[in-house]
Amino acid sequence: MELVDQGHELERIGENKAAIECYLKLQETEDCDIKLLAKAWMRGANLALNFFKDDYGESVVGIFAGKLGSIGYHSEAAGLLIDIGRHQECLEELIAGELWEDAERTAHELDPE
Repeated sequence: MELVDQGHELERIGENKAAIECYLKLQETEDCDIKLLAKAWMRGANLALNFFKDDYGESVVGIFAGKLGSIGYHSEAAGLLIDIGRHQECLEELIAGELWEDAERTAHELDPE
């Protein structure tokens, strides 16, 4: 995946927004390495969380969460959604992944009553 290599290089030189945009361009294909894809999307989300504490950062983290959920990485997606304050979507993602205990625990943590 040359976009992953390009993203890494952009990160190395401090071009974080350009790196995020590279990671956003990655798409699931039949012959792609899902673990590598998930790792790249998490990397992009973490860059956004660390360097863009604005609407752009929240927006791209939400996009990465959706991408992760679409390939079965529901727990990771839910964690990102919590990070940007999208609690209901987090719970929905956990339920979609049939992560019942995590959904119950998260719901209780969000509303202990």
